[in-house]
Amino acid sequence: MYTSVIESIDIERLRRVNSLTNKSPSTLNSWQEALKTYPEEKKAKIQFAFDYGTNIRYNHSGISSELYFLHPIRIATYAAFFSKSKIKNYPILGLLHNIFELTKINKSEIESYFGNTIKEDIETLTVNRKYQWDHQYKKEYYQRIKERSHPCRVVKVLDKFDNLFLLHINPDIDIKKKYLNEIEEYILPMITDNLPELEDYFNELVINTKILSTI
Repeated sequence: MYTSVIESIDIERLRRVNSLTNKSPSTLNSWQEALKTYPEEKKAKIQFAFDYGTNIRYNHSGISSELYFLHPIRIATYAAFFSKSKIKNYPILGLLHNIFELTKINKSEIESYFGNTIKEDIETLTVNRKYQWDHQYKKEYYQRIKERSHPCRVVKVLDKFDNLFLLHINPDIDIKKKYLNEIEEYILPMITDNLPELEDYFNELVINTKILSTI
């Protein structure tokens, strides 16, 4: 079932590695296919969010804004394909999910363009990096996500999913262990309830990443 959306773990991981230095045609092609699944009125709103995100300068060390934005595009693409509803804002939230963490854009601007629900979902998804490995903080953080919209939960799962393909290149073994522990404690149960069609693949990806990371 993944052939049109997600290919094998090895292929997807290679694409992520290559996308750190080169723009990925496959990512943009998949995005265009995802966009076709929406009615014209909704498509126009999603395209506006895409254009908006494309023109933002992201403060992400070691990678240009253009290449970084491939990550939100992938999340939005998966969200569009996997979501059963073509009414809710899955791809828009996917495109903008990191905007408060990595840019200086005012929250009121996001609300004026995309509405209060999107703004609040992004706020909920934004991690306070000062406490990112504090267990109590993470417990409360994921509880807030569980209490938000279904798109919010799906985008969180897909964010971790996309990042997991590159975890093996992180030189810090302790960070890799913490990241995988977080996924097993919070994300895998969230998949079961919110994105079950991705569950088997995600579990295989976790095992594969542990092997590559020698954990």
